[in-house]
Amino acid sequence: MKKWLLQKLVVFRFPLKVIPLVPANLIRLLRTGFSTFKSRPVATMPVSLGIEISGICNLRCKMCPSTDMKRKKGFMQLSEFKKIIDEAKPLYLGLSGYGEPLLNNDVFQMIEYAKSKRAAVNLISNGTLIDSRFADKIVESGLDVLKISIDGATKETFEKIRIGANFEEVIKNVKLIVESKKRHNSTKPLLVI
Repeated sequence: MKKWLLQKLVVFRFPLKVIPLVPANLIRLLRTGFSTFKSRPVATMPVSLGIEISGICNLRCKMCPSTDMKRKKGFMQLSEFKKIIDEAKPLYLGLSGYGEPLLNNDVFQMIEYAKSKRAAVNLISNGTLIDSRFADKIVESGLDVLKISIDGATKETFEKIRIGANFEEVIKNVKLIVESKKRHNSTKPLLVI
């Protein structure tokens, strides 16, 4: 049945790989799908939600507009995050944006809170802040998907795009995640490069 759903619901293809397909989630997915075809004053709650928990980044990547943005920079507070999760009740949560989420001191509490509310959680990182302690915390948090942005297959290309990053260090940090998953005998997080 899961395979059939993945083929039919192309829009939800990636989230369905990590969202638990229990009856309550399937009903919600179907309601959301059907609500797009009805004209109602109130839409169903979102199945998928993206939250920027950090408006600050440690890099100055060429393609990122954050250095030119005039908005206030900072971190989302845990209380505000919990309020959003409690109200929206997403099945799939993406933690990303123009900042580096691992800079937010509450990131692991946020992941654990979202997981306690049965959301599948995806985090996008530049991979520069991961050390062995962070690698273990990432694995222990229950994070479902960790996407590490690596633009370029060579040191020269990568460092020309990701200004402030060190290619070898980021590759080493990816390996720390893999080692931590092995130590914890965990299949999570799914690592996407």
